[in-house]
Amino acid sequence: MFKKLLSELFNHERYQSISVILAACLLLFMYSCNPKCSSILFPDKKITQAELQGEIGLLQSRIDVATADLEQQQAIRILLIGLANSYAQTGVFSPMSALVGVLGLLGTGAAVDNVRKRKAVKQLETKIAEVS
Repeated sequence: MFKKLLSELFNHERYQSISVILAACLLLFMYSCNPKCSSILFPDKKITQAELQGEIGLLQSRIDVATADLEQQQAIRILLIGLANSYAQTGVFSPMSALVGVLGLLGTGAAVDNVRKRKAVKQLETKIAEVS
């Protein structure tokens, strides 16, 4: 009886039944499937947009650390060239100016490192807030 009722309903309202089934399948697909792409760090893994943003933040922090390291190396190079230039012009090595220069570089390096650490902590706090 149920089979006969279903058969007659489907035959009578064929196109409406097909459209309802297709709409239900489409809604199910749209609701259940999150868009995914390949990971930057692990290309064989598929990730969501939130995970991609996390990877981008990680790569950005790595870039910032590398840039700060290069800047610090450049500052040390400039200091050594300046001390060598001063020694070449005067013929006298000044340990006090060398000490002041090295302390200045250490302070600059500490400030850059502090900024990098604060940025990393802020990214972790943001990631924790997104998960919660």
